[in-house]
Amino acid sequence: MARHGAAKSLTYLVITESAAVLDRSVAVFDEREALSSLRAEVGGYVVPLYLGEYLVAWVNEDGRRLGLEPNVIGTVLVHTFNGPFSPLLVGRLAITGRRGVAVAGLSPRQRGLLRRACGHISLLTADGRWLPPVPLAG
Repeated sequence: MARHGAAKSLTYLVITESAAVLDRSVAVFDEREALSSLRAEVGGYVVPLYLGEYLVAWVNEDGRRLGLEPNVIGTVLVHTFNGPFSPLLVGRLAITGRRGVAVAGLSPRQRGLLRRACGHISLLTADGRWLPPVPLAG
């Protein structure tokens, strides 16, 4: 199938279940390809969680049914934007920008702010100990 127009770069962050924060960038021609890349990243059909006006977290729609591991850092980040009203998220979380309802890549500033926010999240363990902020992977 011939494609018309130039591919655009979709730059986004991935937060893994093991608390790694990864930069990703893929070339896409349209919204369908952008969503396909996000599905591949989270391992299934995606559900958007809107984080304010300009960001979207994408999670695996079937993550709980598939028994995916909890994503505590992703959950805390989503709660930072939306309040503690969503359940514990599971599986990988991909964060993109948005323009209206369209998927958009993150700007360098957005990526930096999100990475720093993830780097400041400390976790309280069940036995009352604080774990230090997670190291940020490349």
